Amino acid sequence: VIARWMDYETDAAKLIAYPAMSDGKEPAMAAFLAAASRARDLRPSSPSGVTPAEFSAYRDAVADLERTFDVAEHTAKARAAGRDPDAGAAWPGSAHEMLSRSAEALDKAAGAAASALAAWTARRKPKRDE
Repeated sequence: VIARWMDYETDAAKLIAYPAMSDGKEPAMAAFLAAASRARDLRPSSPSGVTPAEFSAYRDAVADLERTFDVAEHTAKARAAGRDPDAGAAWPGSAHEMLSRSAEALDKAAGAAASALAAWTARRKPKRDE
């Protein structure tokens, strides 16, 4: 996600075409920068010794980072084209509403997967005759 954003920061043509992607005062971009800071703060220093809660918090922060980048990018491109970022056929309802619904669905799916993994891990294992 950061590499995608840096493309807007380092490509002069994109910087000129989509100035909102470099404007920290722009609400969508401010949300992305806050999400990036949160994800960076929650990133484990090493993969060993990470608790499930720490991993879950980091995973959620990265998912939020991706969502906020998508909103910021959509907003910047819509504004560059002279459109209202929350209007248009490509986004039913506002971009924020759609991404919120998607995030909720992903969170439910992640919870179901975590429950299935926990059940699998805690299952009663058959005894082996040796």
